[in-house]
Amino acid sequence: MKRSLSDVLRRGLDSTIANWPVIALRIAESVVLIGLCIAAVIVAIVPAIVAAGFSKDLFFNRSDPTAVFDWLIGHVMLFVWMFALAFIVLGVILAIHAFFEGGAA
Repeated sequence: MKRSLSDVLRRGLDSTIANWPVIALRIAESVVLIGLCIAAVIVAIVPAIVAAGFSKDLFFNRSDPTAVFDWLIGHVMLFVWMFALAFIVLGVILAIHAFFEGGAA
């Protein structure tokens, strides 16, 4: 049986209207995950960098061209912590996604 374009579009619209709660759940999941990512950056990474003494003067210090490299080497544990924090946030994101997947199923 061959269907016309208008039949296919009408069935697609009917399916979309029938499944609006699932679509709303997916939108809510996206909003929660985006908010979590933004909060993780603001709450964890920015204060850690500020506490480590990172400033714009570090880049504009022309008398010592190795200042940035020295700063990076001196704060290796900070970067290890940021890497570990990224894995923790990723685990939380996966848990939230699984929760929403289970709700949609």
